[in-house]
Amino acid sequence: PGRFKGMDLTIESLTGSEKVATLEGIVSAYADWVNELSGRVTAAFKGSRHEGAAQRVFERQSACVARITQGCNLVTSDPEVEAAWSFALRSMAAQFERPASKMASPGDAPSLRPFQVAYALLVLPGLGERGAADASREIVDLLWFPTGGGKTEAYLLVVLLEAFLRRIQ
Repeated sequence: PGRFKGMDLTIESLTGSEKVATLEGIVSAYADWVNELSGRVTAAFKGSRHEGAAQRVFERQSACVARITQGCNLVTSDPEVEAAWSFALRSMAAQFERPASKMASPGDAPSLRPFQVAYALLVLPGLGERGAADASREIVDLLWFPTGGGKTEAYLLVVLLEAFLRRIQ
C-alpha cells in the first residue's frame, strides 16, 4: 500500500520518542495487509491452476513480514543499529530539506512511504559486519515499479544504514 491510514512516517516519528510505536505499527500494518490480501487472492484462485502459485507468493510474503519484524527488533533493541538508523534517517532529512531537492514540498516535514521503511527493515538484518552471517544475505531484494515511486530514497536509506553500521561497528 502507498500509505497506511493515520500513520505518521515523518523522520521525527521514525527517530524520536515515537519510534518504537511507529515501527511496530508498520510491522503490524504490513502483516494485516498481507493477511487481508492472502484471503482475497486465495478465495479468487481456489481450485484454479493458479492456487499453488498464489500460496507460494503468500509464503514468501509471510517470510518478508518475519524479516521486517526482525529488522524492527534490531532497531529497537540494538544500540548500534538504533544509532545507525537515526543517523541514516537524519541524513535523509537533511537531503529532503535542501532547496534543490524535489523530495518534499516546502514546509512539509521530511517523511517516507511505508514501503521505504519496510524495505529498510527487511534488509537491515543482513547489513553491517554482524549481518554478513545472516541467512537473508542469500536473497536479493529488489523494488520493481514505475519511475517516481520512491525507489531511490529506499535504496539510499539502505546505503546510509550500511555505511553508518560499518562505521559504528
